[in-house]
Amino acid sequence: MTKLIPVPSYSLLTLHHLDTDLLQAQSDPYRRMSANLYQTKQPGEYYHIHGSLDASTTLGMIGLEPFRPDLKNHEAIVDVIESHVQNYTVEELEALNAYHQQAGVPAYKHNDFLLTPHVRLSFLAAATRGGVANTCA
Repeated sequence: MTKLIPVPSYSLLTLHHLDTDLLQAQSDPYRRMSANLYQTKQPGEYYHIHGSLDASTTLGMIGLEPFRPDLKNHEAIVDVIESHVQNYTVEELEALNAYHQQAGVPAYKHNDFLLTPHVRLSFLAAATRGGVANTCA
């Protein structure tokens, strides 16, 4: 005879309202903006910091507090975070992300992106499968 194991009964309403934002990466606008594109120390160069998985570490590595309940306005949040990202070059942000094991990526202009190893490998892979349907030049 099979033994039945009691299972907690959750209503659909309860399941719908479970808090899954355990690190407040999305519910807090300041922490949510730790994943965004910001200008770096070099004018015209941008970097996408990606703190949505670990906002405290990303914010801390650029010199910001993990929580700023005083900041709710989108423009004010962007100004505060970008002013700190602008203390670093793309290379320095890449090094910080590597050291702190965070995600992030430089933002490339279209022509610069076409020269990256990622694109070259993508076109090489497509070419070996029978050609590239839409070439970028």
